[in-house]
Amino acid sequence: MKTLTGLIPVLITPLNKNLELDILSLKKILNFISKFNPCAFWANGTGSEDMSLSLDNRIILTRKICEFNKKKKPIISGCSFYSLEDTFEYLKKTKSFDISGYHYLPYNQMISLSNLELVYRDIARYSSKPIWLYTSANWYKHISPDFIDNLKRVKNIAGVKYSTSNIVDMQSVQSLADKRFQVISAVVKTLYSCMCLGVKASTTVEAFTYPSLINKIRHSFLIGDYKKSLFFQNRLNTLIKKMPNISAKQNFLKVAEIKYLLSKKKLCKKFVTKPYKCVDTTREKKLLDSFYNNHINDLF
Repeated sequence: MKTLTGLIPVLITPLNKNLELDILSLKKILNFISKFNPCAFWANGTGSEDMSLSLDNRIILTRKICEFNKKKKPIISGCSFYSLEDTFEYLKKTKSFDISGYHYLPYNQMISLSNLELVYRDIARYSSKPIWLYTSANWYKHISPDFIDNLKRVKNIAGVKYSTSNIVDMQSVQSLADKRFQVISAVVKTLYSCMCLGVKASTTVEAFTYPSLINKIRHSFLIGDYKKSLFFQNRLNTLIKKMPNISAKQNFLKVAEIKYLLSKKKLCKKFVTKPYKCVDTTREKKLLDSFYNNHINDLF
């Protein structure tokens, strides 16, 4: 698979008030984020609320993303389900779609690493397209660089999305990158540090709130202005910390806040899948409205 270089937005999943897929808004957000020159799209990820989407809805969502994308950008789509039968069914039903690869994140936190290795080998063997390992300490136990080093040798495994704020671990994993195996990062607050390690591409759902600022970090770094790049990184981290997160404290994900801010630009509606909580209290709306008005120059 071609090496990815740049920003990879984690695509949010727009919903209407009946919590059905909002296809019109999906087209809007794809058009919006495409203006910031992403190098690929990360579909059906945790920021997409994938765990709460049915198999049928994910197939519909993926089909529409591919239709709207028109082969302009690589799409790496999630095939993670609690049931491996659903994973294989998803791979089968989307085989003909214009997808560049699939990512798989283990949902079951209790299975052993030995079992997980077998799962990855089975998926890589079955899939018609490259598979990306996907690990996050928020969703699964710690995965060591040795585990990744072992799997990188498996045919049809293209890379790993290694989501961690531990820069030492990130360095160890990045050292495994080569011409046929890519390592991408996911914690946008460490983007500058990851670029220092040689990471070429990073995913984030925060691309929908701070796309310009994230690109400034990348572009400044790439032209050798490290001081300015670090300045923009510190600015981003400050804004992320300032954003009101009442819903996020209950959801863990920040997608409710992100959708609410996007709704102010008429790009999508505020609704999220169950069991997540959407922004619905007067107090939270006022706090986010204030954040939006005070930082409009840094948003979007």
